[in-house]
Amino acid sequence: NVTVFLLDEAVYLAREGATENIKAATGDSADDSLAHLQATGVPILVCTPCAASRFIEEKDLAEGCRLATAGELIDVACDAATISL
Repeated sequence: NVTVFLLDEAVYLAREGATENIKAATGDSADDSLAHLQATGVPILVCTPCAASRFIEEKDLAEGCRLATAGELIDVACDAATISL
């Protein structure tokens, strides 16, 4: 099981259309990665205060992304076998 929790500046990636023109040095596309996560049903949680401070609202988020609280992050972390930052 995988859950993605976006914090700080990463919350911008959850905005609809934000990943369309982002590519890694390897050529990998952020849009392809997001599409894969969406297609496989991976929850993409977005830190509510991080989003609010950047004027990002729930209506701005891409499909499969939703605002989440620190409590949810703690629950995900406590249940995780592996955590990658």
